[in-house]
Amino acid sequence: MGAAAAMLFSALLDELEKRSLKRGLIALCLDGGQGIATIIILNNVYI
Repeated sequence: MGAAAAMLFSALLDELEKRSLKRGLIALCLDGGQGIATIIILNNVYI
């Protein structure tokens, strides 16, 4: 799951930036009928 999740996360961040969006969702199917989802919300706050 590690490499696949990292690739999806990276692709989502690229698409959010390209389309000027603030929210995105990543969903993964895992072994044994399990799954996981992550919602990404960009704040555009720079420190």
